[in-house]
Amino acid sequence: MLSLLKHSPFHLFSGVFLTSFLFLFSACSQPEDTSVASQKNPSQSKQLAALVNGERITVSDLDNALRFISNTRFVTHKEQGDISAPVAGKEQVLEQLIDEVLQRQEAEKMNVRISERTLQEAIKKAIEVPVEVFKKDLAEVGLSYFDWKQKLRFNLLAQQLFQQVIMNNIIVTDEEIRKYYDENKEEYFQPAGLQVSQIVMKSEAEANIIYQQLISNPLKWKSILKEFGDVEGGKSGDMGVITKGMLPKEMDDAIFSLKPGHMSAVTKTPYGYHIFKVLKRVKAKTLSFEEVRSEIFQILSQEKAEKQYE
Repeated sequence: MLSLLKHSPFHLFSGVFLTSFLFLFSACSQPEDTSVASQKNPSQSKQLAALVNGERITVSDLDNALRFISNTRFVTHKEQGDISAPVAGKEQVLEQLIDEVLQRQEAEKMNVRISERTLQEAIKKAIEVPVEVFKKDLAEVGLSYFDWKQKLRFNLLAQQLFQQVIMNNIIVTDEEIRKYYDENKEEYFQPAGLQVSQIVMKSEAEANIIYQQLISNPLKWKSILKEFGDVEGGKSGDMGVITKGMLPKEMDDAIFSLKPGHMSAVTKTPYGYHIFKVLKRVKAKTLSFEEVRSEIFQILSQEKAEKQYE
């Protein structure tokens, strides 16, 4: 699943609307475990941690956020990085909570909403098991599916807000794009290489069957490509322009022994069983401005967005 308490690319608006919140560090920096203390003294859980434009964040909210971050790291139906990494401290999590409130308040002002359909589509992408199984997994680490959904909804809201307020107002001129290209032209030098396509199979037996079919009828290459997608890190289809030394030795040796239009025997790699086909030779060249224009536009847009956000 997704690590859902992480922010969208930037902590939106945290430097702009911090006009009326008040940190009460005495409520969030005690050396004792606040969650345990609040069990002994229920009133402590209502103690103020921050006030954000009139909206309260309590010690209980802070404890719940810390627990959420800690426990979601162990619901691992998708990669979430190193779960042995230290959990964020209270002050850091409090800042995240403040950012969340500020972004939600701004979204309300701008009437930014996340539809139920959008949320359901995001849920499907975020988990790889049936919802009921996922709910059970959450419950086993003391989390509710409702809280998880609310965090996901907030992440979508923050992304939409970022797009609407910042990205939609970014302007990158042709002059800026051209200047970047001229100053970084060496990045767009493409050495001579081979344009290569591949078919990847999970098992050697399957790959050998396909290989024999292609020996009998090489024209079946395109139709066979359509049948296969990702295979344990390998992907059937166009590999782009490959230069010598770019790939592991076993792949390099198989590819650079071929002439254009020819295919390799079945080659075993850590990613599966490959059949490579060299489509054509590509001469060394510097990619033209028009070929990389859209890529540079994305780079400059992102740089401007980060600066504007900060």
